[in-house]
Amino acid sequence: MSHIFRFALLLWMLSSLEAVSQYVLLGSVSDRYLQRPISEVNIAHIAGNALATTDSDGLFRFETNRRTITLRFSHIAYRDTSVQIRFSGKSDTLVMHLAMVYETYHLPAAEVGDSPPPETVFGSNVSHVADFCFLNDYLLLLGYSREDRWKAQNDSKITRYHGCRLFLQDSTGIVVDSITVSDKITGLETAFDGTPFLLTDKDAYEVFHNLGRLGTTKVELSLYEERVRPLIDSVKGYYLLSDYAPDYPAFSVYSFQPGDTDYLRLRTISDELQMELMRSEYKYLPTRQKLDAYRLELKTGIDKEIIASWMSGFSQSLYAESVYAPVIVLNDTICIFDHYTDELARYLPHSDSSVDSTGFDFHKRKSALKYSRKLIPNHEKTGVYAVFERSGFLYLRQYHFTSGDLADPKRLSYRYPSRVKIRNGYAYYLYRPFESDQKFFLYREQL
Repeated sequence: MSHIFRFALLLWMLSSLEAVSQYVLLGSVSDRYLQRPISEVNIAHIAGNALATTDSDGLFRFETNRRTITLRFSHIAYRDTSVQIRFSGKSDTLVMHLAMVYETYHLPAAEVGDSPPPETVFGSNVSHVADFCFLNDYLLLLGYSREDRWKAQNDSKITRYHGCRLFLQDSTGIVVDSITVSDKITGLETAFDGTPFLLTDKDAYEVFHNLGRLGTTKVELSLYEERVRPLIDSVKGYYLLSDYAPDYPAFSVYSFQPGDTDYLRLRTISDELQMELMRSEYKYLPTRQKLDAYRLELKTGIDKEIIASWMSGFSQSLYAESVYAPVIVLNDTICIFDHYTDELARYLPHSDSSVDSTGFDFHKRKSALKYSRKLIPNHEKTGVYAVFERSGFLYLRQYHFTSGDLADPKRLSYRYPSRVKIRNGYAYYLYRPFESDQKFFLYREQL
């Protein structure tokens, strides 16, 4: 009997040892598209008890006494993923790798009146949306984690974004690729042919995509400002450009053909009141600075009164206002909305004489809605909308070219939207609920 008892006890001890056997799981977690490690991923048993968290290199390790275990991998910025792990009897250590997918959020919006409610096109709880543009059937979005709060006076009109990332979203709302880009981005601009560029204080980066994959190419900022930014559009083999400068109250619009050294000036737009205010700065300068302005005039050929306004910093004063006369190509016709002569002039690219012109006065009418000095062409280049404002709400009114009148206003649902763009009958814009911890999301609503 003692031998039988000892044998049974040995079997019980062996089974107990097997029950408490320790299995070790070693692993790594990375972004599926960027192939970069993800830190602070929480790893828990499907039942809910936490087991481990990835480190700064995306690595983790934990032990378990279960031969089969189902794990949930979760992160604030990525889609939750569940994985079943099964240890074999031959080895007590397994090595695994998991690629997680960046998550976007499509949240419902509250209904306003009888119109369809705004739709959330893109949102993230870790990235604000700074700007966006359309790339055929894709949306390109510039995300950021924070922006500069304290700025020098001469940088007051410049916003620098930190923790920047580009997202490429397809027509179904899926982010097909995303990449981290240079820090301190100052803007996302679209060239005349639709090519997007990221800008910093020193460089520009052309953004391209191929088969749903994003990439950037560095371009010298001076080259971008000289050869890309002045180009407005192209029409029937001609290119349009302007010599617009935000601190000078006049500019001209030109057309030219590639390889041609002659530029045809279509129209010059000038804000005469601003020009008079700017030139008057000369008479208030001390005698020594007047002499300096005169010497610079002899050296550069620029009028001394213009030089004096730059010396006095007039462009940064409360009285300075940038000239506004949008040049828009609609249905292969060049349309120049001259807000200073109250005239919409239409041109063909090969002629400096307007085909016809129409007067407009919506920018001077007195009404409850205030004109915001902004015209937005739709993405299809078939129409244009004037933007009005009242109590923080924006109102869009389509301009009728035949009559010169505006359609009834369409009020956007949220107060203080930004970056409004129009495509396929929808207004797209950025918005963040007031006093909420939500990031800036991209919405759209039907016009």
